[in-house]
Amino acid sequence: MSDFKKHVKYYYKDYLIRLICSMVFYLVGVMMAVLILRAGDDGENTYAAMGTIFYYFFSFVFTILLGMVSFSMNFRLHISMGNTRKAFFSWSYLIDFLFNSLMFFFGLLLYKIENRLYHTFFGDLQNEIMLPSFISSHLVLILLLAAVAATSVYFFLGSTIYRFGKRCYAIIWIVWMFSFLVLPNVNAASETIIGSFIYRIYHTVAPAGINPSILLSFALILSVVMSLISYKLIRKQAL
Repeated sequence: MSDFKKHVKYYYKDYLIRLICSMVFYLVGVMMAVLILRAGDDGENTYAAMGTIFYYFFSFVFTILLGMVSFSMNFRLHISMGNTRKAFFSWSYLIDFLFNSLMFFFGLLLYKIENRLYHTFFGDLQNEIMLPSFISSHLVLILLLAAVAATSVYFFLGSTIYRFGKRCYAIIWIVWMFSFLVLPNVNAASETIIGSFIYRIYHTVAPAGINPSILLSFALILSVVMSLISYKLIRKQAL
């Protein structure tokens, strides 16, 4: 327990920064939704929980960005204080996972508060973004998996950047741009452009659609792989 408290003491400022930044964007999202509702037609009876959407998105983003910035500093601090690399990885991973889990579950409370706010001040509204039944029935599992994924990405990026230096930033930028510019178009082509090459591949591999449980399993496997790679890099990393 003393080791747990010691590691929490190391990281609580990082966690506090993540939470504050995510809450700021949550409030920005709520204010945007309120302004849209106030400026909308009187007959408008729908809304989107923009605050919650912003909160979850930026929680994940800040976990990754702050991890990339602070990983090397935290690693050197632990090793210089006599901790082993194995202890650094184990305790840091556990505490980061617990914090990410708390943040993601805290988002559920913020979601309820946001919904109550809109219903209180704007009457009986309907949420435009309804969760699919699979997500609603497995929400706890999905949030825990999201916490594992965020922690694994944090360690993977932090350890690879610390190991290989600035060369990793170019790769990260390419992957980031690919994710936001290419993948949405690929997904649209797979569903709408009948007869396209991507459409034929998609409907040959998954004619009835991709099972969500397969996606969750793939995400878990990918997280485990990234964690193992991170551990290997940390074990061989000099100060």
